[in-house]
Amino acid sequence: MKHKLILCLALVLSGGLYGCSDEKTDKRIESVTLPSGEVLENHTYLKSDLGSDRYNELYLKNPVTGASERIDDRLGYLNYEAGPNDPALLKRYPHPQEFTYRNKKVLVIGPYLCKRINSPKAPYWEITPINADNDAQVYLKSFLPTNISPSEIGKEGRLRFDVDSLDLTNNILTIKKQMPNERENWDEFPPYLVYSELGLNDDSIYTFPSKFDIARTKAKNGPLWNKP
Repeated sequence: MKHKLILCLALVLSGGLYGCSDEKTDKRIESVTLPSGEVLENHTYLKSDLGSDRYNELYLKNPVTGASERIDDRLGYLNYEAGPNDPALLKRYPHPQEFTYRNKKVLVIGPYLCKRINSPKAPYWEITPINADNDAQVYLKSFLPTNISPSEIGKEGRLRFDVDSLDLTNNILTIKKQMPNERENWDEFPPYLVYSELGLNDDSIYTFPSKFDIARTKAKNGPLWNKP
């Protein structure tokens, strides 16, 4: 979306503004009640600037106290190109998962992990897309010795992952491969990737499982995927 903004600015400076607009359309609110009883609310709208983008602003609401907490998407992960007939976030991913342990909370919305950080100053949220990082891509590449570069594995359309399980007690995240848009070589990859951050179980500030754990990955995938 950044390139669109740059182009819009260039058009403004040159005296011609064609198709660039800050107008918000198709504004609505959608909500899902989580197992804890809290309500995940999405304030969503379309915004056009040489095309249309769907903006999604999430709030976590307590129906008892009435308190509302913004899940701040600082990097814009939850926004995407869309038109009036394309679904908003909670229609696109209608079954968000909620994981809690003591004062830790993580929401899984489709391919996104939303982690609540309880810092001494004020709580804030981190949003992370679920995918294979560089170390995991190298591991996956070892099962397919072709001219495919590690950076291509895990991209949308080739190999996609969703959350399989999340252990907040020990900070262990397991993701599982899903059927991609193109099935080429899909069966040649092991089904699971495991991430961990062992020893970091701080009850106030904790590190999300972000380090690829090859030992746990091999154990999870089993002997069928042990390479000679």
